[in-house]
Amino acid sequence: MIRHIHRGVVISLGVFFLLLGVISGFLPVLQGWIFVLIGLALLAEEIPWVRRHLERLKTRFPKQAKQLERLKSRLTSGREPTRPADGHSGAAPK
Repeated sequence: MIRHIHRGVVISLGVFFLLLGVISGFLPVLQGWIFVLIGLALLAEEIPWVRRHLERLKTRFPKQAKQLERLKSRLTSGREPTRPADGHSGAAPK
């Protein structure tokens, strides 16, 4: 019973973020693609064909996929990702 409720909530949130992304794509204030990615990530947990399409997008856009994984890990763990042991962020020096 709880699994069905969880699935319904995840799918509802995924559809909400997808719709918000499409609507905000026409507004100059919001970045619609962010909401579309969040919606796809939520739907991919419950719907197999969305998972397959999201995997294709990850291989096509690896930089955005990395950002999505970081966001997802922050949201699920509730804390900032740790830096490497050497203290550098991994970015190239200026």
